[in-house]
Amino acid sequence: MRANPALGQVIDRWLRSGNVWVIRSAILHHERWGTAMDVEWVVAACALQGEHHDCFVRKAIGWVLRTYAHRGPTEADEVRSFIGDHADRLSGPSKREAMVRALH
Repeated sequence: MRANPALGQVIDRWLRSGNVWVIRSAILHHERWGTAMDVEWVVAACALQGEHHDCFVRKAIGWVLRTYAHRGPTEADEVRSFIGDHADRLSGPSKREAMVRALH
C-alpha cells in the first residue's frame, strides 16, 4: 500500500464494507507482508473490527496479530499489550489466535 496509495484506499474501503469476506480479506491482506507489514494500519484495523460478530473476521484478527508477533520478542510484547488494552473488545478466538506466538 505504501508503493501504491490507491490500493491503500481500496483496502480501507474493504475494511469498512460491511461484507464479512471483504473485511476479512482486508485484514489478511497484510498478513503476508512480513517485515513490510503496515503495523499502524493493522493495529487500527484490529481495533476497529475487534467487536465484529463473525468468527471468520475474529480469526483473521488473531492471525494477523500472531503473524506480527512472530517477528520477534518486541513485537510479541506489542501484541500482548494490544490484547490487554483491547481485551474487552476482542473475542476469545482473536485473543487465542494472537497469543499462540505472543505467549512464547
